[in-house]
Amino acid sequence: TGTFLGTVRDTRGGEFLYRLHFDLYYMQPLWARWIIGACAMCMLVAILSGIITHRRIFQDIFTFRPRKGQRSWLDAHNATAVLALPFHLMITYTGL
Repeated sequence: TGTFLGTVRDTRGGEFLYRLHFDLYYMQPLWARWIIGACAMCMLVAILSGIITHRRIFQDIFTFRPRKGQRSWLDAHNATAVLALPFHLMITYTGL
């Protein structure tokens, strides 16, 4: 309806999380952003080289061999890593 619901609380939680994502605490912002940018670039190179190096990366999503002992745990590990890959790739790219 567009009616005013009340005042917004004056908390520092949102500001802390906002600054935490691209600044290092107790550092000059320019130096912190350069350090974070270098780390993000290294992470992006690592993710992309891992995708190129791992030939069967998308086959690992659908490969699961139950009741095979340690191989089942490795298949589950590969599947969760491949499912989380788009999130890590986009967070790294947008952070950079």
